[in-house]
Amino acid sequence: MTGPLDPLTTTMTWMLEHLDEPLTVESLARRAHTSPRSFMRHFAATTGSTPHQWLQRHRIHLAQRLLETSDASVEVVARKCGLGTATNLRTLFRRHVGTSPSLYRDTFSRNGDRPGTPA
Repeated sequence: MTGPLDPLTTTMTWMLEHLDEPLTVESLARRAHTSPRSFMRHFAATTGSTPHQWLQRHRIHLAQRLLETSDASVEVVARKCGLGTATNLRTLFRRHVGTSPSLYRDTFSRNGDRPGTPA
């Protein structure tokens, strides 16, 4: 790629690197050098979802990886994913994954499916 990256692509990459922080449409739009309304439209056209939905999905994926690969408490995982509290993580995790974070982790530890663990 010879030209500069699209501001939305750059912003989305930055978002992935800052999932643990509170991110607002206004702050993301500033980072992308556009208005909040234009940012929302361009984001939806590019990703098929709102910034909030996209962030939640990626935060839940990060939570899954942390639950699979670490012994951090659900509270710590929630903070590292930008979800604030264990209660928020449990609610969103159940909605997106269909089970609780603790049961999800138990499934991996019981089956020996943690990445890097010989089967």
